[in-house]
Amino acid sequence: MTTQLIAYDVHLTYFRKNGKYYTNGNYVSYKQHLFEIWEEIGNLRDTGKLPGITSDTKEFHILIEVPNYPNAHPTILIVKNTNPILLLNTRRQQ
Repeated sequence: MTTQLIAYDVHLTYFRKNGKYYTNGNYVSYKQHLFEIWEEIGNLRDTGKLPGITSDTKEFHILIEVPNYPNAHPTILIVKNTNPILLLNTRRQQ
């Protein structure tokens, strides 16, 4: 039995360190867990290959959305002294 890989649409919104919107980018990921997608984005950031950005990728906060992932939630990658900090958006249960 083989496991079929699912393609997830990843939407990235970039903000300058002062919080102003800069641009956005999209790509498709075949990682099967959200934490793997977050790590993949961190690797793209470290290698300067983030989609939609041609300048220094380490200078932007990144809002990460994976809308077709089950139980997905927006996540933001905050840059502090060029070291990223991953913040999870915790939703209140109603």
